[in-house]
Amino acid sequence: MEYMKYKYTQTWFLNSEIRHKILNYVDLSAKNTILEIGCFEGLASTFFADNLLNNPHSSLTCVDPFLNIDNNDHTKFLMNNEEDLFDYNIRNCRNSDKIHVNKVTSDAFFATNTKTYNFIYVDGCHECDFITRDMENAFKVLEINGIMWMDDYLGGDGTKIRDTMNRFLEKYKYQYTLIHSGYQLAIKKQSCMDLTIVPSILNTHDLSVLWPYAKGPQFKYFNWEAGNEHYRLLFHISWQIPNGSTIIDIGTSTGHSALALSANPNIHIITYNIVDEVQAMNSIKQKKNIEIRIKKCLEDMHDLLKAPFILLDVFHDGTFEKQLIEELIKHNYNGIVLCDDIYLNQEMVVFWNWVPLPKMDITEHGHWSGTGAILFGNSTVNILNPVSKPIAPFYNGRQ
Repeated sequence: MEYMKYKYTQTWFLNSEIRHKILNYVDLSAKNTILEIGCFEGLASTFFADNLLNNPHSSLTCVDPFLNIDNNDHTKFLMNNEEDLFDYNIRNCRNSDKIHVNKVTSDAFFATNTKTYNFIYVDGCHECDFITRDMENAFKVLEINGIMWMDDYLGGDGTKIRDTMNRFLEKYKYQYTLIHSGYQLAIKKQSCMDLTIVPSILNTHDLSVLWPYAKGPQFKYFNWEAGNEHYRLLFHISWQIPNGSTIIDIGTSTGHSALALSANPNIHIITYNIVDEVQAMNSIKQKKNIEIRIKKCLEDMHDLLKAPFILLDVFHDGTFEKQLIEELIKHNYNGIVLCDDIYLNQEMVVFWNWVPLPKMDITEHGHWSGTGAILFGNSTVNILNPVSKPIAPFYNGRQ
C-alpha cells in the first residue's frame, strides 16, 4: 500500500474526494506548480509529490505554521507531533527536492509571495475570516485555467463553512467554472479576454460580406480605413472572440458597430439602445447573430458580466460611462471594455483620464475621435509589429 511508508494518526485524506478525482484534472507529465495551504501531517503533500511532480520543473509549496494553540480549529486532533510527522513524511516521499516548506501563516506567506500556481489546495484554518482570506488570496495567484480545490465545504456544522465559500463563489461567479461539488469544492479559473491587434492587416479585411445588412446615411463611413473609423477594428476583434460567446454593444445607433462585430457567425451580439434607431433598417435586424434590446443595459447586468467583450459608445458625457465602469468594478467583471470617442469632447477626456484600471489608447487603429481599451481582471491587448501579409488565425473576409 502506497501509504505504508508514511506516519500519520488521521486518515482523512486517504478517503478524500481530491485523492480520487484530481488525477482527472491535472496532467501528470506537465510542469505543475502546486500550492498547499494547511498541511497537517503531510498526507496530501506526499500524494502531490508522489504523483504530480514528475516533470523536472514541477514544484510543491507547502504552507502551515503548525500552531498548537487553543483556537486552532483542529485542536482536538493535535498531539503536538504533527510537525514532526509532516517533516518525516516529506523526507520520505518522491520528489522531496521539489518541495518548498513555509512554516508561517497563510497571511504571512501571501504577503510576500510573488509566484503563481496552476493548482492550489486550500485546507487551512476553518474559521470563516481565514477561509475568506485564503480563498481570495489563493485565487489572485491562481493561473488562468488553474484549479483551486477546497476541503471541508460541507464540514463543521454543515452550513458555516459552506456559506462562507458560497459567498466567494457568488462574488467571483463569472471568473471560474465549477468542476466539483461534494464534501469538497473545486473550481477552474476561466480564461480572460486577450486581444491581439495586427495593424498591417486591419485594412485588408473585406467588409463587403456585411454590406447587404448595412443601410442608411451612415453607411458611407462603414468601409473607412482603421484610424478613421473603428469598423475594421471591430471586424478584426470579432474573430478573436471565443466561439459560442455573447458580447455586448452599448449604444446601437444605426447598428453598424454591432454589424461589424457580428462578422464572426459563431458569436452572439446583444446591442442596447433606449430608442429604436434601427427601426427602418430591417436588414440589420435580419442578421441572425444580432439581438437588439431597447432598454437600459444596466437592467441586464447578469448578461454584461458574462460577456468577455463590451463596446461602449453612448451619451459621451462621461457620466454614464463612469457609472458603467464603476458597476463592472463592483461586480468583479473580467473582460475588455472598448470605449469609443474618448477624445470627442472635454467630458470624455475627463472620463478617460479618470478610469482607475489598466487601459490602452488604440486610437490609431480605431476611430479618429478616440478609441480606448479598459482591461478588467487579467485581460490584455497586444499590438503586433507590422507584417507583410495576413496571418492566421485572423479572418480576412473569406468564408
